[in-house]
This record gives sequence, structure tokens and C-alpha cells, in this order.
Amino acid sequence: MTLNRRKFISSAVAGAAAAGSAAVHAASESSKDSMLPMKWDEVCDVIVVGSGGAGMAAAIRAADQGAKVLVLERLAFPGGNTQLAQGQMNAADPVRQPRQGIKDSPELHAKQTLAAGDYRGDPERVRVLCENAYGAVT
Repeated sequence: MTLNRRKFISSAVAGAAAAGSAAVHAASESSKDSMLPMKWDEVCDVIVVGSGGAGMAAAIRAADQGAKVLVLERLAFPGGNTQLAQGQMNAADPVRQPRQGIKDSPELHAKQTLAAGDYRGDPERVRVLCENAYGAVT
């Protein structure tokens, strides 16, 4: 059977929903009697936590490499923070921002991005992201 992205995503969403309901059931059962052992009956190569853009991209990449993937999502619907972002993205805009008195640049964007991530990001990757962000907007 060939697994395309659409089938994979719909399977992952169904799996995430099933896993979420199973976790709720397991939690309620374990609260009744904490001495009962939990039964694990599924084996996966990769477990992805979160069905947002990054999580689903990781899940698809792993599946493309032949891994059996399980996607877990805490919400009742897929999309995670990516869905909540509603298509917004950060970028220094050299056309509109100066007209509004906003001083911004890819360098300032990179500095702020690194600071927001507690300086754990790779500065070179952040620089590439920020230098290309406006092109992605346009």
C-alpha cells in the first residue's frame, strides 16, 4: 500500500484522536486503582507530540523514511499552535514599516528572535530565517 501525505495526515489525526481518548480513559482508570498496571500494546518507531506544522512535518518526514509514526495531540483537533497562528509570521518589512515610523531590520528581527528563545537558537539559522522572512511574506 502506498502512503501519500493526505492519507498519512488523516490517519495521524485519527490516531491522535484515538490516543487522546485512550489517555483520558487510562488516566480515569488509573485514578480508580493506582496499583493496576498500564497495558502498552502498540509499538512505534517515532512518536511525535503535537500536530502543528512542525510536528506534522516531522511525522511526514519520518514516515517517508519508513518509520511507523504515532502523532499525539492534546487538543480535540489537529493543527496545534500553527492553526492558532492563523497564517501570521514575523518579518521586518522595509516597505510598510518605515511609513508607520517603525524602525526594523532583519538584524533586529534576528536579535529579538534569539532573545525570545533564551539564546538557545542557532544564530546562523536565525539569521537565514530573518533575512528571508520578508521574501516569504511577499
